[in-house]
Amino acid sequence: MVMAVRARIRNVHYQLRNNTNTIAALMVLFLALIAAILYLNEKELQENHSIIPAPISTGTMPVYQSPSPSPLIHHLSDISPTPTAVPAPLPSLLPNPSPLPNTIPIAKPDTGNNASAVEALPDAVSTVIPDSEYDTRTDGAMPDAVPTVNPDAGSNASADGTLPDTAPTAKPVAPTLPPPLPTPSQETVLKKVLVVIDPGHGGIDPGTCSIYRENFYEKNINLDIAIKLKTLLEQSRIPVLLTRESDVEVIQSGKYDANEIIRERSEIANRNHATLFISIHVNAYDTKIPGGERHHGTEIYHAGKTHGAFTSRQFAEIMGKAVDKKTETRYNGVIERKFGVLRLSEMPALLIETAYLTNKEDHKLLESNDFRSNMAGGIHDGIVEILKTMGAYKKDETWCILVKE
Repeated sequence: MVMAVRARIRNVHYQLRNNTNTIAALMVLFLALIAAILYLNEKELQENHSIIPAPISTGTMPVYQSPSPSPLIHHLSDISPTPTAVPAPLPSLLPNPSPLPNTIPIAKPDTGNNASAVEALPDAVSTVIPDSEYDTRTDGAMPDAVPTVNPDAGSNASADGTLPDTAPTAKPVAPTLPPPLPTPSQETVLKKVLVVIDPGHGGIDPGTCSIYRENFYEKNINLDIAIKLKTLLEQSRIPVLLTRESDVEVIQSGKYDANEIIRERSEIANRNHATLFISIHVNAYDTKIPGGERHHGTEIYHAGKTHGAFTSRQFAEIMGKAVDKKTETRYNGVIERKFGVLRLSEMPALLIETAYLTNKEDHKLLESNDFRSNMAGGIHDGIVEILKTMGAYKKDETWCILVKE
C-alpha cells in the first residue's frame, strides 16, 4: 500500500517536472517574441527620427516632410490593451530644434490612437495670393478658376505659429473700365478748327501769265477758286480765313518784297493758330524749252514735316486723292519742296498746283467755271478728310479739335 502511494507520488512529480519544463519553454518563447516586437518597433522609430528627409521647395525656405507612421505601431495596440510607451523624438536629430519663422506648425497627435506622436506635415501647402496679384478678364469679371499658387508669397501661417481656421477670402477687384474720352486740360484744350486759305500772288504780283489769252493771270484764277472753296467750307461749318479776298498784295507797302509777302502769308496762319494751311496756285513750264508746253496735270506739294503721329506727305496724299476724284486733270502725285509758305507754317501746310497755264488742255480747263468749282470741291473734300484724320469732329454745328497749349 505504501509502495503504491510512493509510486503515485513519483509519477505526479515526474509529470509536473515535465510540464514545468514545457511551460517554462513556452514562456521563454512568448517573452522572446514580445522582446523582439518591442526591439523592432523601437528600432524603426529611431530610424524614422534619425533620417533627415529631403526638403520640399516652397519658394522661400525648406519645409521638411516626415514619413508616415509605421503600421507596426498600430499592431502593438491590438496585442496589448495597455498603451505602450514609445520614446519621444530626439531634438538633436531634427534639422533645426528651434522653431523657424513662417514654417508650417506640427500637427497635434491623435489622443485616441495608441500610436506614437509622430510629427506629420500636410501633403501640400496652398498660399493665398495678395489682392493686387489677381487678374481680371477683359470684361472686368473675376476668373472662374482659383488663381495659381504663388511660390514666392510665403506661408500663410500667423505670427504666433498657428494657422487660421479658414483661408482669407479674396477681396473683389473692381472691373477694368475703358479709358475716358479726352477732356480739356492744362496740356490740351478743345478749340475750334480754323483753315487758312491762301490765294497765291495778288495785286502787282500777277503770278503766271497766259500765253494764249491776254489779261488772263494766275492771281485771278487762284482767288476765284479760293472764294468758291470758302463758300463750301462755310456750308460745312468749318471756320475759314483767306489771306486776301480781293486783288491786292498781302502786305500793303510802298515797295514790293516777295520774301516779306511769303513770310506774311505764313504769319497770318501762325498768328491765328490755324489748324490747316492751304495755298492755291496755277503751275507753268518754260515754253522756250522744247516740249515744255506738253507738261500738264495737278500736283500737291509738302515740306516733308512731321505733325504728331502724321507726316505732311500723308496729308498731301489725302488731298491728292480727293482732288483727283473731282477734277479732269491728270494727277501727278505728291512732291516734297521747301517752299517758304510750307516751311514757315507751324501747322500742317500744303500747296496745290491746280493745273498748267502753259498747257493748252489745262488752259481750257482753267478758263472753265465748272473746272474751278470742281477744283474747289475736291480741295474741300480733302480738307474734311485731313481734319478727320487729325482728330477733329463736328460739335455744336462747328468743327473742333483738341490741341496742345
